[in-house]
Amino acid sequence: MLCFYVGSCALIPREVQDTSFKFVQVARQRGALFSIDPNCRPSKIDNREEYFEGMIRFLRAAVFIKLSDEDLHYFYPELTDDALEIFAQEYLPQLCIYTVGSGGRMGQSAFAVSVRIPAVLPGAPADASAPVVIRCIGSRYEEFRN
Repeated sequence: MLCFYVGSCALIPREVQDTSFKFVQVARQRGALFSIDPNCRPSKIDNREEYFEGMIRFLRAAVFIKLSDEDLHYFYPELTDDALEIFAQEYLPQLCIYTVGSGGRMGQSAFAVSVRIPAVLPGAPADASAPVVIRCIGSRYEEFRN
């Protein structure tokens, strides 16, 4: 199985978004799953509306989204406690890994399964805990099915 991943500050300029999304479309046509980590950097974004408008297509196309609490707040500053649920309903990723700094990680799947993983090492990159979240969701999914 192939997975095509994009993310980070490289997606801030609209021209780069447009070109990158063409690659996403080709990868998906060839059967690849698509994953994104928006990694918003408000200090580098001149036009929030343009950036968000361009990012929506990536979020809608993604099967897997890694999202930080800062990313979520940037996309939806008006939302509070239920922001992740609203985000997941809007974009329908099969799996969303949500990081909350020292608060740990949360995984939410399209199968109505969610898990929380405490931050084991303060300051450890969220990517390091993604396999743990995925494994926990897989175990919970099996319990859910039975």
